Amino acid sequence: MHLYLMQHGEALSEENAPGRPLSLTGIEQVKAVSRKAYDAEIRISVVYHSGKLRAQRSAELLADEVGGEAIAREGLGPGDDVAAVAEWLGKEEEDLALVGHLPFLDRLVSLLVSGSLEKSIVAFRNGALVRLVRDAKGWRVDWIVKP
Repeated sequence: MHLYLMQHGEALSEENAPGRPLSLTGIEQVKAVSRKAYDAEIRISVVYHSGKLRAQRSAELLADEVGGEAIAREGLGPGDDVAAVAEWLGKEEEDLALVGHLPFLDRLVSLLVSGSLEKSIVAFRNGALVRLVRDAKGWRVDWIVKP
């Protein structure tokens, strides 16, 4: 199974734009990485997101390129518990993507790859796409695409 993790693109500040939509730079970040994913022949049927506007729009842009559907899913917020998501992912067989936030994504990768929430494995940045692979030995980082 391949798991694709994306930190949402750069967002506007809450003061300037309630709900924090993506900035123009954020839109371009996500589009650039999404095009790279398409060019690499990545196809994902479902792109889950936290439901926050910046993650939703990032998921929609990614889904547009890789042929999937962007769907909100509870438990993917910045401070949500990663253990429940890790358990859910352990049962999944199909490739899928999660678009979310820090520190959630950082903690999820740490738990999946090292079994610990304390070890930083990936330094996420806005719009980057990280692919994890699960095989008989567990999860490992396969590659990272930056905008």
